[in-house]
Amino acid sequence: MAERQRYRLRARSDREVIREVEPGKKMAKKLVAATDLPAGHTLRPEDIAAKSPGDGLPPYELERVVGRNLRHAVEADMALHFEMLEELHPQEFAAVTQTDRDD
Repeated sequence: MAERQRYRLRARSDREVIREVEPGKKMAKKLVAATDLPAGHTLRPEDIAAKSPGDGLPPYELERVVGRNLRHAVEADMALHFEMLEELHPQEFAAVTQTDRDD
């Protein structure tokens, strides 16, 4: 069984919150918004960063995220999830993958 590490987070109300994280998850990365992004924005590679801990979409999902539109506004450093993204229609998918091949 994986050993758990404990660390403390300060909540906005200045009360301490104890959270346990598995070591592997703490070292892993997730995809996050690099800056504040508005609803409807089409994600580009420069809009996305990878940060720890790995409690969101892993970096290998980047290709499935780029080219999709946000359903609602996202703040910088907010973890990205597929539920936040509009569906990518087959025509749009073909255009995105063709653009990637041309680069």
